[in-house]
Amino acid sequence: MSDMKIIYDNIIYSLQNNGGVSVYWSELLKRVKDDNNVDAYFVDYGDNSRNVMRKLFELPSDRTRIKNYNHLFTKVNSYVPFYINGSKDVLYHPSYYRYSPHHLTVNTVHDFINEKYRKGIPKYINSNQKWQALNRSDLLICISKNTKDDLLYYMPHLKYRQIEVVYHGVSTEFHPIIDSKLSNTFLFIGSRKSYKNFKLAVSLTKICKEFSLLIIGGGDLTKEEKRLLDCEIRERYSYKRHVDNQELNSIYNNVFALIYPSSYEGFGMPILEAMKAGCPFVALNTSSIREITNNSNILIEPRPTGELLEQMVQLVEKLKINEIRSDVIADNLITASKYSWDRCYKETIRSYKKLL
Repeated sequence: MSDMKIIYDNIIYSLQNNGGVSVYWSELLKRVKDDNNVDAYFVDYGDNSRNVMRKLFELPSDRTRIKNYNHLFTKVNSYVPFYINGSKDVLYHPSYYRYSPHHLTVNTVHDFINEKYRKGIPKYINSNQKWQALNRSDLLICISKNTKDDLLYYMPHLKYRQIEVVYHGVSTEFHPIIDSKLSNTFLFIGSRKSYKNFKLAVSLTKICKEFSLLIIGGGDLTKEEKRLLDCEIRERYSYKRHVDNQELNSIYNNVFALIYPSSYEGFGMPILEAMKAGCPFVALNTSSIREITNNSNILIEPRPTGELLEQMVQLVEKLKINEIRSDVIADNLITASKYSWDRCYKETIRSYKKLL
């Protein structure tokens, strides 16, 4: 057994049913639990059964401590430090922003959406939780260079802290399907919060009358969203609450393009999945998106709404041309091949070792 001892705190599974952080955390756990070079221990919570990702794998019972808190208490507990007997030669890596006074703390920094877009008391509560954890961390792992830049913008005093950039991976379940049938469907996936610019996807579909819009995830459609969809593209949209990776890969292969006009991303997982599956995307040249797409020449420059829509329509017309579409897909596949969860895990372990 290795001298490297790590406690993994799985509290994220109690804070969300699904999402990018849950995917990231699950990919780490699936690898570390079978790594004989790491002495890993896990803290689970009794209310995590609702999380989609947690249901997909088992953790060794002899190395897992379960805290049987109810859901409300677990959420409250996520805002306080993690207390368990230990020493400073043991690493503590929480799945969401926490710290341990008794261990070397490692936090993964995902984004600064809360600081950029939320307001009022919720912003204060979440920022305070994050800042408390980051200020007391011995190692900070940023999921992109853009996220590192944001970290140092909002918390410049951390510039002398150990900060590593470790990119996410992408599942091998995403891949091109030979002879897949292309449909006149746009895909919008994930959160529909204001900075995701969901209305742009609806407006694009309204303009491109031969296309329909498939919406996946992001929670149930609100009354306002249903009114918008029925007013703008009635009978030309559909919604799926959740799909597994196998079905999602099939969807990526069948739709015309992923429409992802987000103004800000810490990473941008759906874009990477689409690239890996051979699905073109329509996205803005902003934040980490330009980074993970290797400054793709099909990214759209942020402009006022009218100009943005004009650029989006122009890109859709270009993607209708077989030669251009094939070149875009080929370039995206090369870029996506540079990302893997195995690489993410190895670089995470390498970051731990730098701390010890």
